Amino acid sequence: MDYVATRSGDVRKTFFGELYKEEPVFLPKNKLCNGVFIIGRMLHLTKTEKGKRTTSKGEASLIVAGELRDDWIDKNVYPCEERTVAAKILKDFETFKSFRKNREQR
Repeated sequence: MDYVATRSGDVRKTFFGELYKEEPVFLPKNKLCNGVFIIGRMLHLTKTEKGKRTTSKGEASLIVAGELRDDWIDKNVYPCEERTVAAKILKDFETFKSFRKNREQR
C-alpha cells in the first residue's frame, strides 16, 4: 500500500491498483456513487484528529447511508431502508480495513 500526502491531513491510499482518498464532503454527481467514493467518505468520517470528536464506524455508516439515500431519491432510484444500507456499508468498510491490514503486514 502506498501513501501519498497531498495536503496536511489529506492522505490517498492505493490498494490493489485502486486509489482511495478521503472525501471530506458528499458531492452529488450525475452518476450514482461507487464503492471507492463510499470507502473514501468512511475514511474521512472515522479519521482521528486532535481536538475533534471521533465518529464511530457505526455512526459514520449511518451518515453515509443518509447521504446516499438523499442522493438516490434525487436521481429517482428507489432506496433500500437506511439501516440496511448502513449495515452493508459497515460490512464493506470492515472488509476493506481487514484486507488493508493484512496487506500491510506482508
